[in-house]
Amino acid sequence: MNVAMESLHHELSVLSKAIVYKNISTAAENIGLSQPQISRIVARLESELNVSLLDRSCRRNSTWLPTALKLSDLYKRRIRSLSSEISQIITEQEPKHLHVATLEGLVPQASEFCHQIFAKTSLEGIELNVYDLSLLEENFLRG
Repeated sequence: MNVAMESLHHELSVLSKAIVYKNISTAAENIGLSQPQISRIVARLESELNVSLLDRSCRRNSTWLPTALKLSDLYKRRIRSLSSEISQIITEQEPKHLHVATLEGLVPQASEFCHQIFAKTSLEGIELNVYDLSLLEENFLRG
């Protein structure tokens, strides 16, 4: 992501948080940024996008214009969509099945291990194979 896009993302993120409040002063009290910081961010957005986001006719009590509301809504929808698509990609990369091998004397521990893994993941299945030592070594060496 280039510097301009990173900045735009940050600015739109701030706008989407600030827009919930009636004006910049109220937003500043609630979102952890100062009023001058939010004002500068809004001014950069207005300049970058060549739009007006605030009705500044009342100097001490500027209010959001419909364009700001639309821009914020668009950003929120797109960021939710992007987050959902990223989550889907991550989920698709997770294994669906797991193969576990154990020695005969360790079946209770291996079984508990498999149960814990199955309960805490999105695995669809776990195969637990019990081997004697020579067969386990042979399978391990073959991969």
